[in-house]
Amino acid sequence: MALVPQEPILFSGTLRENIFSKDNGLDQAHVDRIVSMAKCNELVSRLPQGLDTPLVKSGAGLSSGERQLVSIARALARNPKIILLDEATSYIDSQTEAAIHQALQNLTSGRTCILVAHRLSTARTADKIVVMKHGQVEEYGTHGDLMAGRGLYWRLSRQGDVASELEKTSS
Repeated sequence: MALVPQEPILFSGTLRENIFSKDNGLDQAHVDRIVSMAKCNELVSRLPQGLDTPLVKSGAGLSSGERQLVSIARALARNPKIILLDEATSYIDSQTEAAIHQALQNLTSGRTCILVAHRLSTARTADKIVVMKHGQVEEYGTHGDLMAGRGLYWRLSRQGDVASELEKTSS
């Protein structure tokens, strides 16, 4: 199992150490494949020592999107059967948003993924969507089913801002 949290956690050490466990035994081709699937190529090429560049505490100096790409690469390196994405797209910068969405597709392909999301653009990619309200299941189904049902999910979609709609419905 692997977690990609809302706020990526980066450790003191090199970028390589943040992605791969020390005794992973991966050859360079496999390392390159993971970096590519996580859309970290540009980041790695920009850093002075590539994967061996030391990171400052908590990844300071990297954008929020770049930190999230590192978190996705870490999950890919573990090759888990189950992925938990906890608001993985909520604090991403627009500069890396497309790369993150592609990296997340690469990460979740062929795996069971539990996705916690307020962004409908993220939620609509799920095979099944569970809409929660006040801690209870309000609706369940595919994006198409929920849109056709014209319930809370449909209203959220039309609203375009899940957070503001949830605040309105919780009052």
